[in-house]
Amino acid sequence: MIRASVLPALPGFVLSRSILHDADTEWLLRGVIKNSSGFSDGYYAEVFVQPLYVPSDHVTLTYGHRLLDRQGRQGFWSPADPMAPAELLDAIQGQASPYLARLRTPSDLMKLARSRSRGRGAADPNRLRDIAYSAVLIDEDHTARKVHKELSVREQPPDTWMARVDAEVSSLLATWSEDPAAARRQLLAYRNHTAAALGLDER
Repeated sequence: MIRASVLPALPGFVLSRSILHDADTEWLLRGVIKNSSGFSDGYYAEVFVQPLYVPSDHVTLTYGHRLLDRQGRQGFWSPADPMAPAELLDAIQGQASPYLARLRTPSDLMKLARSRSRGRGAADPNRLRDIAYSAVLIDEDHTARKVHKELSVREQPPDTWMARVDAEVSSLLATWSEDPAAARRQLLAYRNHTAAALGLDER
């Protein structure tokens, strides 16, 4: 349904596995993904932006939301519904496209991650990693140093995923402080790993 009825109406978009996304995947994955209900052939659709330079083996929906139907409810589309392609396309053009237009660069994503971290106590390790890696990538020296300083004084419970993420970020920031080019090469390696895991380079 998506390949035949929706994709042709979205110039610049491609379909990789079940991800409908902007063809430019240099650093960000910007698109829409189906989210199965688990109880039928129908599905929800979620618009999202994912930083590819943060290592991952799966799609993350930290920066995104479900699309709504024409009645303003959470959209649910069924392949058996002949109106589903047109309604899904309306939702993508009316909701997903404006959202994706605001998040085109690592700088845009970093600003969003920072805005979501304000006033919530200690930053979530994953979000802090998004901020730090974005800052390194775009040469945002002040932000990278601020994150590095925060990590040097905060404590996480040992042997937890939070401690592991903090250690990963601290390691890359230490590399960045000594050899910025080496840190960016590491981010490129992360990007290539994530893109391969998501099937983005299979076309």
